[in-house]
Amino acid sequence: MARVRIFQHEAAEGPGYLGELLEHRGFALDTVRIDRGARVKPDLQGLAGLVFLGGRTDPQADWPWMQDEMAVMKNAAEAELPILAHGLGAELLAQALGGAVRPNLVEQIGWFPLERIESASSPTWLANLPARFDAFKWHRQSFELPPGAQRILKSAWCPTEAWVREDILALQAHLELTAPMLRTWVENYAQAIGEPTEEPSPESKLTLNWQRIVQGPEQILLDLPSRISALHEIAECVYGGWIDRMKSGSA
Repeated sequence: MARVRIFQHEAAEGPGYLGELLEHRGFALDTVRIDRGARVKPDLQGLAGLVFLGGRTDPQADWPWMQDEMAVMKNAAEAELPILAHGLGAELLAQALGGAVRPNLVEQIGWFPLERIESASSPTWLANLPARFDAFKWHRQSFELPPGAQRILKSAWCPTEAWVREDILALQAHLELTAPMLRTWVENYAQAIGEPTEEPSPESKLTLNWQRIVQGPEQILLDLPSRISALHEIAECVYGGWIDRMKSGSA
């Protein structure tokens, strides 16, 4: 059975719906629990792909495990092994491949619309994806793209919500969420969420990294079953394209 190695950085931030899809498509999951002190596994032998999940650590911190992960990312990219990364994982991936991560104009926590970015490389990644859709976001960073990467998703307050390069996919939005996961986030990270804030108009002049757009717990959990159902439809489109590339590479 083909194996996918998953690097998990927080107890509450597991593979979620992505894990369900991978197992449904016949992959075995090899999860490295960084949050429990597991060491980064450098060996890529026998793997069909790598997944790097999110976390609350500053992507420019200098923890040894972060340096080890970025070394694995670089080696996997050179070996043309498919990589999928979310949040913190995506930010580390951008740095590992020669890009950079900078503070975004605003920090966003909640459900926000994303938009497709059409390009020569995007049709296969964006197949069956609506031009505009809602997704859950929790981030305060923005990408400067690695060489050869292409943007495929954007939002009103972040010019690069997702990028691709060959068989590599990096996402800021959390398409992997399930309803129980999000409820746990709201409960565990209540202090980080704080009070809801008003969204400024696009014409507002904002001071870099001082503006927060936070929906608050009640709004985040409002109509959750239908929101999660719609999110999983998007996830199937986005993840499906990456899984197909991984399957063809592991055949």
